[in-house]
Amino acid sequence: MMKLILTSGDPAGVGSEITIRALSELTLPADVSLLILGDLELYRAISEKIGINLKFSEVQKMDEIKPGVNFLNVEPSGFDLSILGKPSERSGEAAYNYLKLSAELLKGDYDGVVTAPISKENMWRVGFKYPGHTEFYADSLGARDFVMMLGGKKLKVVLVTIHVPLRNVPDLITAERLEKTIKITHREFVISFGISSPRIGVAGLNPHAGEGGKLGREEIEVIAPVVEKMKKEGYNVMGPFPADTLFYRAFRGEFDVVVSMYHDQGLGPLKLVHFDDAVNVTLGLPKVRTSVDHGTAFDIAPLFRANPGSMKSAIATAIEMIRNRKKYEVHKDKGSKGT
Repeated sequence: MMKLILTSGDPAGVGSEITIRALSELTLPADVSLLILGDLELYRAISEKIGINLKFSEVQKMDEIKPGVNFLNVEPSGFDLSILGKPSERSGEAAYNYLKLSAELLKGDYDGVVTAPISKENMWRVGFKYPGHTEFYADSLGARDFVMMLGGKKLKVVLVTIHVPLRNVPDLITAERLEKTIKITHREFVISFGISSPRIGVAGLNPHAGEGGKLGREEIEVIAPVVEKMKKEGYNVMGPFPADTLFYRAFRGEFDVVVSMYHDQGLGPLKLVHFDDAVNVTLGLPKVRTSVDHGTAFDIAPLFRANPGSMKSAIATAIEMIRNRKKYEVHKDKGSKGT
């Protein structure tokens, strides 16, 4: 049985609503056991408000988990609809507790986690010491090398640098960082997406990929040498290409994934294509972690009109990745026995 966790995010945000809507529209495979960590009273109140009767099994102990949707009420609990749109230390504490429990479960036999949005500012007030989900799970699971991928069916983007000022990006594009990003991307696409030789397109940093050095030398001095080195090592990697055409080529199916040099270079095109259904995936973790590609939306939480598209994609992608990982392990074991 596949065992997947879903953390509900900040109770004052849209996490509970999008989870209810997403699961009402998805049909979980028969071998999937999904455990929601959240506030039971809030889920029931939202379900009644939006007219969706989400069926789940309430559990008290981990050995009570069944195939289908399971729910574990996590303290502090007892929130009602009045919390929506009004973040507090108590809602931050709840969101943090969901994460801490999920991390403990992932150290056991759970295969992955899907995360609803949190307020980092809210959680920092109650002892959360990380920039976000990604760093929390990497530390909890002992992963040193990891990268962020965002994507949908038409376009997938991996970022070399993430949340840094634009003026700092060139100095952060090092051969070591770029090579590590490509290696993690290749490995995850083989293991978690089932692509034996993933086609990786690498974007240039500068306009027109530097125009032969006239518009910048990062392509000549760093990016192209890494690409050539990795080609010789057998990676199916190409570039650097001008970013203004690379994403279109990837959208048309020429590449399985684009390695982008900085946040807005990659996420601008990605969100143009997948604004409502993009998934945030942490590549390089020992367990699968996917997330919605949006924030808590405190402003619309009391309006009950949140779009569940990204949560649906996050759940479906997690299941796909876990299934592919299990297949890979079976094939690897068979190969090690010479069969």
